Amino acid sequence: MDKDPAPLVVDPLPASVVGSVTVSGTSEYGAAVEVAVSCAGRVHSHRQVAGAGGRFSLSVTLYVGDNLISVKATDRAGNLTLAGPYAVRGLAPPPAAPPVVPPVAVPAPEPPVLEALPGVVHEASLVLEGTATAGGTVEVRLNGEVVGTAAVSPDGRFRFAVTLREGLNMVQVRVRTAAGWSEYGDARLVRHVVLREMKDIAGHWAEGAIKKAVGMGIVAGYEDGTFRPDKRVLRMEFAKIVAVALDLNVFAAAEPVEYLDWTRVPAWARSYIAACVRAGLIQGYTTRPLPPGTRSLVRRSPPSWCEPWAWNPWPGRECMSGCLSEMTIRYLSGRSDTWRWPLSGAFSRGPKDCPGPAILPPGQRP
Repeated sequence: MDKDPAPLVVDPLPASVVGSVTVSGTSEYGAAVEVAVSCAGRVHSHRQVAGAGGRFSLSVTLYVGDNLISVKATDRAGNLTLAGPYAVRGLAPPPAAPPVVPPVAVPAPEPPVLEALPGVVHEASLVLEGTATAGGTVEVRLNGEVVGTAAVSPDGRFRFAVTLREGLNMVQVRVRTAAGWSEYGDARLVRHVVLREMKDIAGHWAEGAIKKAVGMGIVAGYEDGTFRPDKRVLRMEFAKIVAVALDLNVFAAAEPVEYLDWTRVPAWARSYIAACVRAGLIQGYTTRPLPPGTRSLVRRSPPSWCEPWAWNPWPGRECMSGCLSEMTIRYLSGRSDTWRWPLSGAFSRGPKDCPGPAILPPGQRP
């Protein structure tokens, strides 16, 4: 007598799935199991022989839409057992992610090129012109502060007006494009000199040199309209004259000075003294470092090359307020190609054909 076929049991299936689903269950050991998938007239099937314990497991591909899954098992005696159909919805796979394209590195724009500026101007208003990346925006920085922006024309030109403060001014520009900001270009220095009438220099022996030095921004008068041409020059005042005359960058001169009495130096003089120290033009004392108010003159042998330029009130010696002023004018105007102005100690060597200086005590005239 033939025995009854083993029951066909299908494990629960998900209601919906993307792509494929695993159909598993139990039947009789050695039974031929077939799983058929149909959807909108399309049919495909998968077959497997039940293994130990009658277990089977088949991965079947679903169509997108409503799928009907039917299972049948035929044992070795030829008995057929059916299960299903089971409804499983096939879902469309999500759209493929676009390929990841690494960003293309765009180099930063080149710094703008600022056209040459005059060294000294007498008007507060100054127009800046230059070239930069076309279509960009130029940022203008004056004395370390941003004062505005200017659009760069299609032909790569820009123009911007700034208002200078009296004294030395530092101008910097940079440009912004789609690639970002450029570096700042080279700093340009321009000195705004306000010409004032000096009421106490008319007829003075140094009147011509004083006017030249004032016009070049090397020296200036006092607020009361006087110049006080016979007043002795302090070290810190002369440090400013030297720094201005040689166009030292006082903006870059922080405070690298290690003098014990540095705190006694007035704020207005610190950047000029520091600039001269950084340039190796002056140095302090071993026992009394840099007395900023020291009133000292430089005594030298009679400089024959100096006599044609200015009258020396003390024959055989050099006067700071007279001869040095005139020499400064002649040097800066290009009328001497051999004169140099290196300083050390209180002051230092003059022209190469002059002997070394002797420093006079404060208050002592040569």
